[in-house]
Amino acid sequence: MNETLEQQIKRLEFCRDCIVLDYDAGRKEYNRLEKMIEELKQLKSQQKSAKR
Repeated sequence: MNETLEQQIKRLEFCRDCIVLDYDAGRKEYNRLEKMIEELKQLKSQQKSAKR
């Protein structure tokens, strides 16, 4: 896939929001996706500040 960071973030947020949190595995996956989303957002902000 050749996605922009923004597209990756939106896709992961969609996946995260579809997870059922009633089970431990669901909570673990939710937390894993949440961490990935935060890392991508930080990368995106670093790229923006590097362009300035």
